[in-house]
Amino acid sequence: MRMFIAGMDGYLGWSLAQHLARRGHEVAGADNLLRRSWVREMGSDSAIPIAPINDRLRALREQTKQEIPFWRGDLRDYSLIERIFREFQPEAVIHLGECPSAPYSMIDREHATFVQFNNLESTFNLLFAMRDLAPGAHLLKLGSMGEYGTPEVDIPEGFFDVDFRGRTDRMPFPRQAPSWYHWSKVHGSNNIMFACKIWGLRATDVMQGVVFGTRTDGMADDPRLCTRLDFDQAFGTAINRFACQAVIGHPITPYGSGGQVRGFLPLADSIGCLTLGLENPPQAGEYRVFNQFAETYSIRQLAGVVRDAARDLGMKAEITPVENPRAAVEREEHHYRPDHQHLRDLGYQPSTDVAAEVRAMLTDLRPHRDRIAAHVQALLPDVRWEDERRRRVGYLAGPDSARWTPPADLDGGADAAPGADRAPAAAGRVLASADLATAAHAPGRRPAADHDRAADGQQYLPFHRPVIDESDLAAVREVLASGWLTHGPRCREFEAAFAAAVDAPRAVALSSGTAALHLALVALGVGPGDEVITTPMTFCSCAHVIEHTGATPVLVDIDPLTMQIDPDRIAPALTSRTRAIIAVDYGGHPCQIEEIMKLAHAHGAAVIQDAAHSLGAAVSGRPVGAIADVTTFSFYPTKNITTGEGGMLCTGDDAVADRVESLRLHGLSRDAWSRYGAGGTWRYDVAEAGFKANLTDIQAALGLSQLRREPALRARRTAIAARYGDALGTALGDLVDLPAEQDGARSAWHLYPLRLAGQVRDSRDRLIADLDGRGIGTSVHFVPLHLTSHFRQRYGFTGGEYPIAEDVGTRVLSLPLYPAMSDRDVDRVITAVTDLITGYAR
Repeated sequence: MRMFIAGMDGYLGWSLAQHLARRGHEVAGADNLLRRSWVREMGSDSAIPIAPINDRLRALREQTKQEIPFWRGDLRDYSLIERIFREFQPEAVIHLGECPSAPYSMIDREHATFVQFNNLESTFNLLFAMRDLAPGAHLLKLGSMGEYGTPEVDIPEGFFDVDFRGRTDRMPFPRQAPSWYHWSKVHGSNNIMFACKIWGLRATDVMQGVVFGTRTDGMADDPRLCTRLDFDQAFGTAINRFACQAVIGHPITPYGSGGQVRGFLPLADSIGCLTLGLENPPQAGEYRVFNQFAETYSIRQLAGVVRDAARDLGMKAEITPVENPRAAVEREEHHYRPDHQHLRDLGYQPSTDVAAEVRAMLTDLRPHRDRIAAHVQALLPDVRWEDERRRRVGYLAGPDSARWTPPADLDGGADAAPGADRAPAAAGRVLASADLATAAHAPGRRPAADHDRAADGQQYLPFHRPVIDESDLAAVREVLASGWLTHGPRCREFEAAFAAAVDAPRAVALSSGTAALHLALVALGVGPGDEVITTPMTFCSCAHVIEHTGATPVLVDIDPLTMQIDPDRIAPALTSRTRAIIAVDYGGHPCQIEEIMKLAHAHGAAVIQDAAHSLGAAVSGRPVGAIADVTTFSFYPTKNITTGEGGMLCTGDDAVADRVESLRLHGLSRDAWSRYGAGGTWRYDVAEAGFKANLTDIQAALGLSQLRREPALRARRTAIAARYGDALGTALGDLVDLPAEQDGARSAWHLYPLRLAGQVRDSRDRLIADLDGRGIGTSVHFVPLHLTSHFRQRYGFTGGEYPIAEDVGTRVLSLPLYPAMSDRDVDRVITAVTDLITGYAR
């Protein structure tokens, strides 16, 4: 049978693909790889290393001797689904391609909206594609037992008989979903049921309990075949979290009283049940519901099972309850008795029990203890259902989480399989601390020299210090030892990982963010006689690259509140010569890119989003990198991740990406790896006069290591920005203008640009000098372009042309903001800024 798996890179999708292929079914899949990015956003990683998707697919093909078609793309793209259905002609469609996390959907409005739209649109697209292109196919959609909520009556399998006022009917059981995610699943179930009724489709809606386990048959044969196991608050289940806590000696932490009851099912049994449903499809027009679980446990009982199994294996394990972040909607003691007969009628028999599977999990997780400990901050939740504030829960009894330290025997000896993603070992533990150690005090760093100290004897706090940890050093050492130092396999791996992280179809690694901007313009055909619009509130390279193409930079002023390029001022600047707009994201905050795109496309111009400051930012739930025609990033040492020097260009335009790949290496038809690597050939052509703008494998290795930590690093930057905002806003009031995240956008918090206001608005330079005297470094972003000598002399600017940028340029300074800052460092900055500014105002 031809079986298409939507969401094949996930926990269940990857396991099911292997199982079905071994049973002789023709398997194909698609995935946008966002699960990897979502988990990184939560500051975590898979407890068991997982290989890049291409390595996974290669291993599966080798083992099954079967070609496995795979499409990397988003199910919200209907044209992609049409293409898949026409090429593969599926007989079964397994829909695992939704965002599967209740906590993720409860973070804020942005995440709730994304989860609902993503899940509903993907389901709609599959339904309409089945109607038009595969009407006889069987849809198996993964639902959740959570859709039912916790009613005070028994839960049937989808439907129940109703007797009301003397009349009877068979109706869908009412759903009482406990999260925005679960409501998206309810709506999806209703839509599928309706599609079966009106179009005659056939569908199985699997209301699945909590699936757990680390392996199925065959995974042990090749580490590339391992499936992921998440343990963070959003994508890790309670049982995963408990097992990972036990493995590293962390208290096992049920929420509240732990009386919440769930159905549980081992991974191998879940795969077996799904296979039964697929191999025994419903009739045309039939919508059926399976409740899929093997045993029910309360969370309190489950914690006891994990504790006892861990102790049997010689591990230290204690249970310490924490506050329940879901208390607003979740009863901690409730009735729970669901039916689950349909799968038994098809022949399902449990293969093991929860206790035995937990022991196997603990055994498999033990070699990865250091990997789990590196992300210990992910083990306790901070997403609360009652509001949008991120507040870490506290223990109801027992030790303070901040005092937990990993056991001394966590040495990281057996972490990652060859070719697998590696998590940072040291940085996670540092970032989890309530008082982050600065890089100068980190292991292996030299003590501060005399000239690094302030006049009062305190260590000088620089404006920025990159966070380089042992995982970064190990990644670079590995490349140095390999003998291949220039552009090669690590660059390709970095490009693939970066594209996945920002949801971009293509990513091209380059020598700098400036090179990315320059080659973007060249690839778009910008040249003499053209105009390119940008902002004066940016670094000079943004305008220089326009000049290097022979085009003319046209500046437009900024918005007085956001300090971003103002779309209202772009419109009057558009002319028949306008070829492109370079829309700069200032300080980590995305500009109004969607409005700018509309303006540009209506005029026939392209948009390049200069995201040098905004890696990790998002607009309307979409990552920066997936929105503009071209997006460029910088990895300079002051940026949110660094390769020393380096940049990346992301685009969905294959013609642009292909040309930039050629231009970065002299216009050659083959790069060095293609010429000198295994299986390469010396033959090449020179298509045009290109540039020397490639990244090296040394830099790419550092970039890969840093990219894996980006969500955690961003989380720390966000926390520091919030601390600044709360303290300075309260203490200084109308003496300062604070930066803030815009509605519908998520900032990467690259900078904290503070603008002096009121009676101290002219004291910026004095404040910079006085802070330096107190041992605190700052910077200015930026001197408006049109006030610098080059632009005055070349274009005749005299001042006054862009009054908002000029005003901001005289009163803005950037405070230190980087993950290696401790809370003590942040408070030191707050105290100094508050003391000095209030003193100026007296």
